Amino acid sequence: MLAAVVFAALAASSATAAVDLSVAPVARQLNPVIKSQSAEFELSVQGETPPVFQSLEIEGPVDNVRLHVTGGLDYSSIEALAQSLLRPGMTDEEKVKAIFYFAATHLYDRGSQGCDDPLEYVSLYGYSFCGNFALLLNALWRAAGFETVFLNPVIGMPSGHTITAVKYDGAWHMYDSRLRGYFLNRDNHSVASLIDLDRDDFLVRRGLDYGFRMNNHWDYFTILTNYYNSESDWYDGENAHFGNRSLFHATCPEWDSRLTLRKGERVVLGRTEQGRWWNRKDLSPRWQQLHRNEGGEASTVPPLLYANGKLIFDIDPALAAVQAAARSGIKAAGGAFQPERAGEPGSVTYRVRSPYFIPSMQVEATANLAGAGDRVTVEISADSGRTWVSLGEATGPGEKKIELASDETQRSTMYSTDKYSFLVRFSLSAAGKPAGCRLSGVRVSADLFYRPELLPELKVGANTLVWRDSGRGGAPRKVSLRWLEDTNITFSEDRPCEDDSVFISARVTNRGDETAKNVQVRFWDGDPEQGGVEIGRSVIASLAAGTTARVGVPWRAEKRHLGASQGISLASHAGVPGYVHNTIFVRVEPEEGTTESDTGNNTTSREITVYNKANLVLVDPSFVTFSRSGDSVRLCAMIRNQNLYGWLTRAREARDVAVRFYDRQPVEGRLDAHLIGEAVIPRIEPGEFGAAEVEWDVSGLSGRKRIYVVVDPFDRIPEVWQTHSGQYMQLKKDIDLPE
Repeated sequence: MLAAVVFAALAASSATAAVDLSVAPVARQLNPVIKSQSAEFELSVQGETPPVFQSLEIEGPVDNVRLHVTGGLDYSSIEALAQSLLRPGMTDEEKVKAIFYFAATHLYDRGSQGCDDPLEYVSLYGYSFCGNFALLLNALWRAAGFETVFLNPVIGMPSGHTITAVKYDGAWHMYDSRLRGYFLNRDNHSVASLIDLDRDDFLVRRGLDYGFRMNNHWDYFTILTNYYNSESDWYDGENAHFGNRSLFHATCPEWDSRLTLRKGERVVLGRTEQGRWWNRKDLSPRWQQLHRNEGGEASTVPPLLYANGKLIFDIDPALAAVQAAARSGIKAAGGAFQPERAGEPGSVTYRVRSPYFIPSMQVEATANLAGAGDRVTVEISADSGRTWVSLGEATGPGEKKIELASDETQRSTMYSTDKYSFLVRFSLSAAGKPAGCRLSGVRVSADLFYRPELLPELKVGANTLVWRDSGRGGAPRKVSLRWLEDTNITFSEDRPCEDDSVFISARVTNRGDETAKNVQVRFWDGDPEQGGVEIGRSVIASLAAGTTARVGVPWRAEKRHLGASQGISLASHAGVPGYVHNTIFVRVEPEEGTTESDTGNNTTSREITVYNKANLVLVDPSFVTFSRSGDSVRLCAMIRNQNLYGWLTRAREARDVAVRFYDRQPVEGRLDAHLIGEAVIPRIEPGEFGAAEVEWDVSGLSGRKRIYVVVDPFDRIPEVWQTHSGQYMQLKKDIDLPE
């Protein structure tokens, strides 16, 4: 519907326009008619670039709404999330790893402890301490059908260190989601069990290649020391494990994840930040004690990744009997509230609840007062009515517009019995006739804070959306989805790593009826109105009416996120720059002196994530193995891509990893000399290992030979540890060939 309106407007303007340059995306909207508790509907997305989801709007009454895209993540429950991470045909270890890498890569350090509901954490806050990571990981594993335990072997770290273990293939295996790693057996491909680690300390020593992964975490030596404080007692010791019980707050209230709306209520959930974030007001001594030195950070630094929405409640006085939390001495008449009797104040109280954090709220209403003694008072309570804060009042006579706002809702937090809710009370008092004191047009709005992953993630092509709710009967559910198609910006590489060369192109259309000359097309990294850096510009010499041209500029990928907040390093307490994504802007400008009919479609933008550089690790001779068959020796090297570092992990697979084997020391500039062979590993996923194998003809050779293994010898892959071009990782190992 909206798209048709957009096209109609363009057609009307182009009838009189000489030039109309456009790069703007197309706005789309879908309003499905949902008539039952369970429904699926198709949404088709057009264009050559990924769609930009804007908002989901739902109007009440609805009960316990759940909506997700088939094949995407489903945050409606821990069980649903676990199942959405798995794929048919997976082995048990593949299932375990899929869940492990979700926990390691989708969360970030918020700098706060909270309650022990893992779904609440992953939906609202992001994680902080190792125990939070462990809690989510164990909950997801259990939902997928595995046995789990917490391990707490690292006694010497600040507050200790919690790790997780999961049982599959008849043994317990340890995974450290906070430090994003696990340990291999000496076969260099199977994950070591707890018994293996207990029997072979070398596996722990070799596996602790945390290096750059420890960015914003503890340093390598602290990790190594504290792992050994466990005294090789992983599972049966006094401090080795405990059940899946509460880690922090045994009495913390449960989180009600249901999105339920009354008649008159509607929710608008967007993916964008509007600056309304979780900024606690309940910094009590108890809270600060729980958070130790991180209390200040949690209250003053915005989160790295969040989204804002709105809960809007248009109150119908006629429904007070079924919607109000309390009422006394007040009645509904003619679409308004009024006192029942003169001289006796009346009040009506409503509870506003959301499954998301509420940074602030607003009240709008109209008071019509007949006399000087008439009064309307608005109050709010964030502790279920134990204390009340006055927001303001209106006194007569005359019509009074009420517009009030408060952030007292921040006192209703994860520690509250009625978390993420507040009460608003309207009190009316008439000195004269009750009908002379009226309150109408009441709207209560709540700003919402949550993680944007909760919302459907659309893709180009067919999307199947699944709707579930618990309501019975009633009118059709009113739903609206809005998104943008075709940002008109394309990248030669949609998932670049830092320092990759990317060509950015833009498609420009002249929707007018005359040729445009010398069209300037400018590219920025970041919003040019907010300090974005210009990447480059191109000129279209001539663009005829009704035609399209594509131009572009080169760009060296670097992480830049304007306005991103900082984290606090747990090791140094220093600020660590945050990063979520870059936003590339393109603006077209006609030749100077040319007038356009519509300049509102001259700008577009598209987000792009720049991933961590590869960190190709080959640090121990044990990762190089030999096996002989006759005169042939198979050489195998295990290479790990350990690029799971950073506050919000942005890790990509390493591609086409070349590994060379030599029978003498290789020399830069003569890398073809003494070459045994080369193997190319097509891809190594973040945190995973890849095997490079070659066959070596050893006929006529005997005695001890020194083998050299070189990873990425021609430096085609930018790596995080490199200080200048041409560097590569090399490892040597001796092999004895019989006489």
